Amino acid sequence: MPRLDENLIAELVRRRVVSDTFRRLPPEKKRQIYDATIRLFGRYGYDGLAVERICRSSGISKGSFFQYFATKSHLLEFCLLVFDHRLADLFATIQRGDTAGLARRRLVYLYQM
Repeated sequence: MPRLDENLIAELVRRRVVSDTFRRLPPEKKRQIYDATIRLFGRYGYDGLAVERICRSSGISKGSFFQYFATKSHLLEFCLLVFDHRLADLFATIQRGDTAGLARRRLVYLYQM
């Protein structure tokens, strides 16, 4: 799975979408939180997306969650901005004519989320 863009995460810290504590997490942990949130949001929608469920699915405590994100809305904003950033990168790759291998797999991955 592709890693999350650390430059984007640094920008989101500046915009107060995520905390600096979140920025310092290992890439795998950030990815677990992102993946769990996307999966659960798709299954339960916003109203059914409980913080406890996100924590359980991503292997973090509720206290840690609130160290990383001020609210559930901040977490969803983070996920949507990451998704948007990745989609823009893929479209730029396609516009350059580089649609071989990895770019195609990434597009399929984004489509399946």
